[in-house]
Amino acid sequence: MNDSSGVIYTGIAPFNNEAIAGFAGAWAGFFPVLLYGAEIQTAVYPDFGAWLDTFFYTGVELPFDFSSGVIDQFLNIGSIIQLENRYYPTKTVDSAFIGSIRWQLYEKSARRDIIPPLGISLYGKWMYSIISGNYNFIFGECKIFLPSIFENHGFKLVFQVDYNHDAANWMLNPAAVPRGLNPAGFAFPLFFNAGIDYTMPLAYPDIEFGSFLYIPRIYLNGFFDIGWSPGVSMMKTTGIELMTDFHIFNLPIPLQIGTRLVYNISNGKFRLEDTSFMIGIDLN
Repeated sequence: MNDSSGVIYTGIAPFNNEAIAGFAGAWAGFFPVLLYGAEIQTAVYPDFGAWLDTFFYTGVELPFDFSSGVIDQFLNIGSIIQLENRYYPTKTVDSAFIGSIRWQLYEKSARRDIIPPLGISLYGKWMYSIISGNYNFIFGECKIFLPSIFENHGFKLVFQVDYNHDAANWMLNPAAVPRGLNPAGFAFPLFFNAGIDYTMPLAYPDIEFGSFLYIPRIYLNGFFDIGWSPGVSMMKTTGIELMTDFHIFNLPIPLQIGTRLVYNISNGKFRLEDTSFMIGIDLN
């Protein structure tokens, strides 16, 4: 048994003008699992300029697998220390403690299922800055997966809450923002987000280009998101995402690429945006 695993990854998020690269590893030679890694990010925001971030982190995770029969059940508890160097517009150094817990209970998926046919996922994250206070927040999320009357289709309900200390108001967790809105500059101490998705397969082309590229499926995701903060008008967006799963170099984990059409109900504007594109290389 190989007790060590690792991955090198890189990608872009065109909508947020971000590029990312890094590596992450885990060593399970003892319990708990040892985590370590490094990452570099660059972003350009029209109202805030450009910055360059480098992160180094290490920590531990307690993974538990309670799966049995047709039920998958997992519990993960993690804790890491992160060191950050940010160049915006001058160099600043920060470090933070991050604690997280995730519980998942799913009905086992069929090979062609895009999301779990039935289940629930609970996730909590606490981040505390040791130096600057930039990252003092608590984030909570609940996902509920429900079946459709059509095979391999499914619903997903998402409920999220993000509480930021005053010093961290400008660091709102991107996950808590309705799709189509840029989280940069959101200055809300308390923010709620809720959404509903309907996911359906469009095609299973099973196209192969030698050992370089394999495209198993193409699917469509429709969504409706609502975000709000006390004393602030609701932010509502809806849209569709056209996504393609693919594999490169015979890697077992599917990668995704696609496009998203968003209608901002709050201001009546449409926006067409690319989704994030990530490539990873397994070091095992």
